Amino acid sequence: MEIVTAVNLWKDMDFDTPDLEVSIVDKFNKNGVAFIEAYFTAVKFETTCIRVFCRLAKRVDDIAPPVIMIADDIDMSFEKRNVDKYLDKGFAVFQYDYLGAREGASKTTLYPNHLEHCIYKGNKSDMTRPVKSYKDSCWYYWSIVSFRAVAMLNWLHSDMRKAFYIGENIAIVGFGVGGAHAIKVATIFDKIQCVVVKFDADCFLKENDKDSIIFNAAFSSGNYTPYVDKPFLLELSTNEGDGSFDRMAELFSTIGSESSVFTNITKRLSISQSCNHTVGKLQCQNELLWLSDIMQSLDKFAFMPSTPIIQKKVNNDSIYFHIKADSSVVEHVQVFVSASDFLTTTLPQFRYWYQNKVENLGDGEFLSKIDLEQGITEYRTYANVVFKNGYCFSTTMLKTSITLDSQQTSINRMRLVYDGEMQQDDWTVVDRESAISGGVEMVEGPFGIVGVTGTSCELASFKIGDQKYKGEVNNILQLSICSYTTQELTFTVVSKSGFEPFVFKTKIEPDRSWSKLHLRESEFKGKGQLFWNDAVSIKINSQSPVIISNVIWV
Repeated sequence: MEIVTAVNLWKDMDFDTPDLEVSIVDKFNKNGVAFIEAYFTAVKFETTCIRVFCRLAKRVDDIAPPVIMIADDIDMSFEKRNVDKYLDKGFAVFQYDYLGAREGASKTTLYPNHLEHCIYKGNKSDMTRPVKSYKDSCWYYWSIVSFRAVAMLNWLHSDMRKAFYIGENIAIVGFGVGGAHAIKVATIFDKIQCVVVKFDADCFLKENDKDSIIFNAAFSSGNYTPYVDKPFLLELSTNEGDGSFDRMAELFSTIGSESSVFTNITKRLSISQSCNHTVGKLQCQNELLWLSDIMQSLDKFAFMPSTPIIQKKVNNDSIYFHIKADSSVVEHVQVFVSASDFLTTTLPQFRYWYQNKVENLGDGEFLSKIDLEQGITEYRTYANVVFKNGYCFSTTMLKTSITLDSQQTSINRMRLVYDGEMQQDDWTVVDRESAISGGVEMVEGPFGIVGVTGTSCELASFKIGDQKYKGEVNNILQLSICSYTTQELTFTVVSKSGFEPFVFKTKIEPDRSWSKLHLRESEFKGKGQLFWNDAVSIKINSQSPVIISNVIWV
């Protein structure tokens, strides 16, 4: 069986060949931003070719700014992606499309008929469907399109194109599936200055047959990251909808491992707790700070804190975590823990992450202790370190397996699941569209009582799946809730029995006080019967934002 690896798959290909056949289709200014839209040829066949659509944007007054090249996710069109944050920081933005004709995109890349399978039609399974050869897969041509997009940027920067006024320094930012392309581009091209990858940036196939082994060797991100030799920021969310968090967290350790010039000071990890495909508030400054330090600073690492380190020591009844951070700029440290019982193989997207107590030892050193609890056989732990200059970097994630003969304490079950004093750590947004349009905030409700609200009309929590906070059969989940409009609420509870959703809908009337809602197992509809002791998550969708001040089992 011949294995084609990331090292030799592309070595004989010249992606800088001049036959781009560029066609500028539109040039316009809007709100002080100059836009150029164009098509270029990625691959030529005997009678047809792949024509790639791209767009360049820059502030009209900016002269030769560095360029942010965006490899976007499969559900994002040029029109949806807000690039203002890059433009406001003095960057030009180059977007290219690798997905082809799809809903919501006005201009797209044109694939010939025999490559129709490269057009993304909204079904993720199409991306890994069987093909005759790895060179027939959509990933092969998506990679080539990405490589040729770099050649298009060179064309825009060339002497004959000086009217476009863009610099030669390029960073690439990849979102989701686009992150896999960003990793490949960063590996192949020396001219890429740095790379930012967000979320599930892999095309890994879980099967272990001959075809999947060949496919993974050729395209899986884990076979490219060891050869990256430039600054790399990896941003992850713990409750990624496809369960990719564990794999991506492990991928971080491989970045630059085979490069002779790569050092640990040139890579950083940033983990957002209890999020799905979105970045938390503490982490939201990382990307622009990183790009500015690398691309616009004379000393790339002058203001960048070092990577925080976590180590553990396991005793019979406890685990001690020691965190070391850059003492000159550290502001505070958060330690997050997810516990699994031996009866549950919880999918990563349904894990509950709680914040553990941290003791400041001084001089950038911190200590966090976990008391082992009955029935818990595995703990996952990482620390987020918030720095005074705005960065929030994470340690690697540690996984600790516990034998049942350890001295474990009994679990102290809690009736109180949530109140306003707990702030918003236990609540999140799991729907991608909801995450784009808003997040979770604390607001004041009736009588000055503070509660949590979802600005995108969604609230979700994984807390009811935790051993301490889970309900028992025939319990009632009581919520103190406030709505300022008459509306329908939809409650969705996921059970660990097949991870099936159960749905309950109810109408709520506006009230100047707090209303009590009582959720019973029998009211939820799904496959079979819902039992509270099997629940792993709850999601609340509303037509306008609601406020929740209290959740308790009764």
